[in-house]
Amino acid sequence: MADFRALASYPFRLIASGASCVKNIFQGIWDVLPWSQWKQMQREDSRRQQEHNKFFVDRILRPAAATPISTAIERPASENTSPLFNRIPPEVRRDILLYAFGEHTLHMDLGFQAPPKRVDEEPTDPGRTAHAGIESQEFITFGDRMGHWRWGGCVCHRSPPEEDPLSLGRLRSDPIVRARGSYYTDGCLVGEAACPHWPGQWPVKCQIGIMGWLLSCRQAYLEGMEVLYGTNTIQVSCKLLLRGFPELLSSTVLSHIRSLKLVINPQNLQLRHVFIGHYEQFHHRQTPKSPLFPSLSYLHIWLSGPEYELLGLADADALQAASADGEAVYAPPDLDSTIIRLAPATATVTVTCPFQLWFRSVETDHFNSQGEEWTQERESEYGGLEFWRQMPIGGLPKTTEQWEAAKKNGRGYWIHLGPGQDVRQTHQVDE
Repeated sequence: MADFRALASYPFRLIASGASCVKNIFQGIWDVLPWSQWKQMQREDSRRQQEHNKFFVDRILRPAAATPISTAIERPASENTSPLFNRIPPEVRRDILLYAFGEHTLHMDLGFQAPPKRVDEEPTDPGRTAHAGIESQEFITFGDRMGHWRWGGCVCHRSPPEEDPLSLGRLRSDPIVRARGSYYTDGCLVGEAACPHWPGQWPVKCQIGIMGWLLSCRQAYLEGMEVLYGTNTIQVSCKLLLRGFPELLSSTVLSHIRSLKLVINPQNLQLRHVFIGHYEQFHHRQTPKSPLFPSLSYLHIWLSGPEYELLGLADADALQAASADGEAVYAPPDLDSTIIRLAPATATVTVTCPFQLWFRSVETDHFNSQGEEWTQERESEYGGLEFWRQMPIGGLPKTTEQWEAAKKNGRGYWIHLGPGQDVRQTHQVDE
């Protein structure tokens, strides 16, 4: 009887399945029509984004004026300054500022946001940290009456303190930590971090806290700004800043930044648009003769986003010809030009991709084009493995003499895979 019922219901199940397929086909056709709900939502999102960008450029963005910055050692105190500057030697003053405000990774953020929900007491629940006094941050769309344009900044506590810290407050830990209910790529900006592991009093230890000192007098401003931008690592993941950073900070400030970390999703912001500015006169300007950050010692670019997007990025960028046999270097040419535009040749540049497949693809192609000697893996100071990419200048060198000349030039960067992925493998040159 059961077999008969199953057999009898088969035509009905077949009809239902066919009806479902037909429904999906018509739904797909309907979604591409201009008056469909999907298309209306796309147009509304596009309109809101255009309004957001126009409002930002017209009302918020104002190119910063250059102002002087000097170190305590370079600028002796004058007779009219506070007794603090007359009695304390410049070297001691700088050590005090460095201890109070230096050697950290600092977040810099700007966006249209709702006021964050704050707490007055440090949470006792181990699962909630309220970094910098922030309990949570609500995501809102542009134009919401609750929103305002807000600057955000805090000390990065995404991981516990390291036993052997890197210079300028650089961190080895992965910045891609999705916060609860957040659209950020780092929990610090929405109140989630490893604050209990860091020494100091909450929430002061999470906040930069330098504003009061900068506003106290001119001498304090000059010395404090040099410590702020010259001894810390500035981390930027906000799309508005990743594009308009050189417009919002003066050229003097840009010239004092020594360590920079950029978290970039190439799907949301193309590499060629990083730091080109929002104003029209910046859009088509040529690569400047000097880098945007002339004093930069460390540049760390973290490529975020799904792995297939990064692989597609490399494929879609018309990969440059590499060695004599025409092998392609599996890295976006836009990445090379961006690094040349931002950092001097003396800077140590590291490009991190957290995906093993992308790393292996890039490494294999570099092995075939650059050779084993130039593509040997090594342990990275950020943890995990890295190998060297020599940036092609009119194509990669094809002879030993050209390689030696390129080696003297020394222009290239490290391609890095973060810790936790074992990518050691035996390479074989393609026949």
